[in-house]
Amino acid sequence: MAEALALTAVHDSHFGEVLTEIEAAARTSDGDESLIDLQQEIYSNQKLRGTMKYEYGVFQVRDGQLAHAKDEFMKVMVRWKVTPEDLQEKTAECLNSTVYWTSLAQRPEKQIRFDFFLMHSVTAGSLWPVINSAPWISTKTKCRLLEWKGRADLILYCQTGAPCPKPEELAAYEPQIPSGWDEVFQRACEYEDDGHLAKLIRGVTTTAQVSKHYSHKASFMLKSDEEFLKIAHMSELSLVSYTSHLLLTLYPLVIDSAEQFNQVSADREREIICKKYSHAGEMSVEIQRVTARWPRHVGFEQSWFHVPSRKSNGSSHL
Repeated sequence: MAEALALTAVHDSHFGEVLTEIEAAARTSDGDESLIDLQQEIYSNQKLRGTMKYEYGVFQVRDGQLAHAKDEFMKVMVRWKVTPEDLQEKTAECLNSTVYWTSLAQRPEKQIRFDFFLMHSVTAGSLWPVINSAPWISTKTKCRLLEWKGRADLILYCQTGAPCPKPEELAAYEPQIPSGWDEVFQRACEYEDDGHLAKLIRGVTTTAQVSKHYSHKASFMLKSDEEFLKIAHMSELSLVSYTSHLLLTLYPLVIDSAEQFNQVSADREREIICKKYSHAGEMSVEIQRVTARWPRHVGFEQSWFHVPSRKSNGSSHL
């Protein structure tokens, strides 16, 4: 709690103000739709998409959607609601949806990567089973917290340029040396970074656990433990590019991608970023690596400028 308050104290309050306005408007809204339906509506709404500009950066919603398409933006946001009766299902749905559009927001011509902002929708999800089981938090508050999370996830989706999820990426991926969760956990613990990878793997695992009872639901795009395990492999792959053909065939998607990045392409990508942004040279090497490892705003082509191309269209040669 102390860490959360400290973090809040050093951030702009605009995000919370937007969520407060959405909450007030939602009181008079009759809508109650799934996050996947709302995400797809954002993607297909040409007016909303037309307000998204790469140049807006982290102020995408303020300077884009709220400034030029506020009515359309609010109509979507107010239709995510949570009641005490569906708290557990909505929790699982929320986590399932964010893993889906975060992990599959890929560019077929580029190495697999995970958006820095969307990733935090997934990592934050690990907290929700804990929150829901806390006896000192009222059910009403638990519902309110989840409503805010789901709406915040949709806001981040807008902020990153509303990338189109590509389920074919997951369907085509075939790890060359399959492993279970224990091996993935071990690799994540041994991976040298600032902790983002391990938290992402934990978020994917949490989502797999809470989604089990709802795989028959249309709003759950990810159905099986095998799919979640593939995504865990995928994300580790997304952090390893430019490695040799031999190494690429050995790395199954989250853990494989990460390892690939660290071993071969990290320094080259850091140089590209520092060349493009003068201020990047003033940052520590580790922060430069984080900036390269996790692209920002992946719905925009410009965000992929430093990411290597895939060596082959084959799923095992990412």
